[in-house]
Amino acid sequence: MNRTVASIMLFIGALLIALFYLRPSWSKTVTQTRENRDLRSLNDELNSLIENRDFLLDTINRISKNDLSRVDEVLPKDRQAAQLLALFESLSGKSGLVLKSIELSEKVEVKAESPGQPRPGLGIPSQKPSGPVREFPISMSMLGTYDSFKNFLGMLERNLRVSDIDNLNFSITGTTDLFSFSLKLKTYYQP
Repeated sequence: MNRTVASIMLFIGALLIALFYLRPSWSKTVTQTRENRDLRSLNDELNSLIENRDFLLDTINRISKNDLSRVDEVLPKDRQAAQLLALFESLSGKSGLVLKSIELSEKVEVKAESPGQPRPGLGIPSQKPSGPVREFPISMSMLGTYDSFKNFLGMLERNLRVSDIDNLNFSITGTTDLFSFSLKLKTYYQP
């Protein structure tokens, strides 16, 4: 019986010593296993982001230079007053209107944007734009028929350069077919 009690005591003592010495190692093993799992999760997330980045870079690289130049036409980096003059002269001539006068305003209005705010003609952006969009007011007066003016508005609407009409006035001239049109609009650009 003494041997049994001694054996049990020895076994319990060995078990307590093993627990005393193995507990820190066990705790360290559990912590390292948890950290390893977290690192694998982070690694998977980073691999997913790398794949997404590579896909986006591939998509960007497939965009032709012609398409990129068209994007710059929609919302150019500066006012491009000379191009606008040529554009409105061309549109009025193609539609059969006589461009009597055009005034490009020096007053520049800044439109502050917030994330998710629609930009004219572009819908709702998915991310915050890098800077404000500036308005470039233009006033013009033209002479022509109603159908010619409708054609002008249709061409203006299909043009890549974004513009919003603020004010439109027309009056009948001395002849019944001709109208005098006064138009105030805004185009937009990035500074």
